[in-house]
Amino acid sequence: MKTYLVLLDFSPGSEETFQTAITFSESANARLALLNVIQESIFFDGMGAGLTEDKETVEAMFSEARSALNEYAKRASDLGLECNVYVLRGSPAVCIAHQAAQIGADLIFMGSHAHGRLHHALIGSTLEDVLGSAPCPIVVTPKGMVPKRGTRLVGS
Repeated sequence: MKTYLVLLDFSPGSEETFQTAITFSESANARLALLNVIQESIFFDGMGAGLTEDKETVEAMFSEARSALNEYAKRASDLGLECNVYVLRGSPAVCIAHQAAQIGADLIFMGSHAHGRLHHALIGSTLEDVLGSAPCPIVVTPKGMVPKRGTRLVGS
């Protein structure tokens, strides 16, 4: 059975990414692996002397992410699709590539944020970073583009 890794960051485009993955999964009888990556953050101790990590905030972020992913997973399950959820913490590109390799993903689904040139120049693109390290092909869902459910996809 094929496995599709679906990156959900809970941005407005996440629903489109999820719906695209559902369409592909139904067509190919694939299982879904839903992933959210909590990016590493640095917390200052308030005095500027040293770094600390706010464990309560991180735990709350994990709990909220897992809860949101479980809602997506229930929707997939209601359609008869097998689905697992994963919440990781670290560099998004590294975590995505690692999880794809770990589960033997056949495809990775990601949304396109289209932040603009300045954001891209200053911060970069997670998609570009994943392209350089992904162990499988990537399906990018542009904002507003979702294949109709029941669509027969070429090669599936």
